[in-house]
Amino acid sequence: MLDVLLSLLEIFYNLLLCILIGWFSFFLFSKLTKNIDELKEIKENNCAVALILAATLLSVAMIIKQASFPMISIFQTIIEKGISFGGLIKILGISLSAILISMAISVIAIWLAIQIFIRLTKEIDEWNEIKKNNTAIAIILAALILIVGILMGQGIESLLDSIVPGPILEKIKVM
Repeated sequence: MLDVLLSLLEIFYNLLLCILIGWFSFFLFSKLTKNIDELKEIKENNCAVALILAATLLSVAMIIKQASFPMISIFQTIIEKGISFGGLIKILGISLSAILISMAISVIAIWLAIQIFIRLTKEIDEWNEIKKNNTAIAIILAALILIVGILMGQGIESLLDSIVPGPILEKIKVM
């Protein structure tokens, strides 16, 4: 029965993460790209903007996936060992903080990678081209965004391991 409860908790946790990733990533990325009104562009069927946003959401999700595995392990260990309601709330707060930090770092890293790329390719005004629905430019930037997501996940996981306290486990006896 405990396994079913833990599985349902994990499903609920991941569903909340999906919603949080979608909203937070969109919100923060739209604040960082002040020269594009993403909602207006998407309503006008600008596929280039949609591609950049989709790549950003996927990239952040890949990074958060790496960061959320330790949190799920901590939940499972603590629930199996027993914990007070206050302790569970504290762990949930730490976990939520870690995820929000991970999301912020990932969106800022994506934005920074794009800014560096734009500075290196001075002969193209990428944001202007994306506003004009240039999907070729959007595909290149989307690939860059996905590369950031692939490569940043492990670093975020290591960072969280160093700042988020994990459960103290008993020593394993080998027979």
